[in-house]
Amino acid sequence: MSLWHCYANGAFGRFGDYILATSADDARQKFRLIYRVWPTQVQIERRAK
Repeated sequence: MSLWHCYANGAFGRFGDYILATSADDARQKFRLIYRVWPTQVQIERRAK
């Protein structure tokens, strides 16, 4: 698993959160389940060894 940083545009501006996932698509799905909005940008922060 790797650490991903997801950004989204919300009603009060841009926000983001760190998500632990195996891939970028997995991070998008988990972010959507938590915040009910699709992230506009997903970038990797730290790869698992």
